[in-house]
Amino acid sequence: MNFRLYNSDDERLALEILRDGLIEQAQCARLSITGIDDGSPDMDFFEEAWDRNVALLSEHPEWWWVAEDDNQVVGVMRIEYPSESIALRHFEPHALIAQISVHPEMCNRGIGLAMLREAERLARDSCVGLIVIYGYAVNPAVWLYHRAGFVDIPMEHRKDRNPRRAYLWKRFNPLRAEWLE
Repeated sequence: MNFRLYNSDDERLALEILRDGLIEQAQCARLSITGIDDGSPDMDFFEEAWDRNVALLSEHPEWWWVAEDDNQVVGVMRIEYPSESIALRHFEPHALIAQISVHPEMCNRGIGLAMLREAERLARDSCVGLIVIYGYAVNPAVWLYHRAGFVDIPMEHRKDRNPRRAYLWKRFNPLRAEWLE
């Protein structure tokens, strides 16, 4: 498995993988919001997420990474270093895995776990104290995040306290003292 920054030659495959990943996320959104488990996606969620991610792919290609296996793109992920947090009540410099998708034919081969580990390596190399990932709690990928060593962010540290959303972190440094007060 090889990881590298996205480049424009990856666009066709990256967009296909992204589309398939966002459809799965939209299915989780529909289940989480409506309780209906019929496998159909929440199209409003999908269209908004698609438009946002395609725009970010164009505007910030430096946030995007690809996973390659045998010189074939098999996964894409977007890692950001936000100046304010969407997940944490108290800001602390961190990396955010804002999107991660694996080619559907390559699932259950360890690619997602390898991508999470690469994201952690990148975060550590950037000298931030933690890495954050979030999604719908019903998303089957949440077990993978736990397997990779991510733990649920305690409710008192979350901005969004909706129990239908999963917010996880992996800390490299201890909690700051003012958070414990």
